[in-house]
Amino acid sequence: MLELSEAALIDHTSRILDAATADGTLPTDAIAATAKALAALIVVTSQTEGASFDELLKTTLISVASFAMDRRESSELSDGADSRAA
Repeated sequence: MLELSEAALIDHTSRILDAATADGTLPTDAIAATAKALAALIVVTSQTEGASFDELLKTTLISVASFAMDRRESSELSDGADSRAA
């Protein structure tokens, strides 16, 4: 399996977000489209790499939840820092 560097991961993430939110796409539509793409990736990976679909799905769900919670936490911390600086 291909391991992405942190810079490559950030680049891929930025391109996905740019494409998903282009032309005034609603955030809910962007999330739905990204989820569909992620689901397709899970299915294809499980079929071509011989990985367990259930394990890939479980790992993906845990990862998405973890990334979202981390992002929310870092966003809340930066919001708090901004209000303290004012």
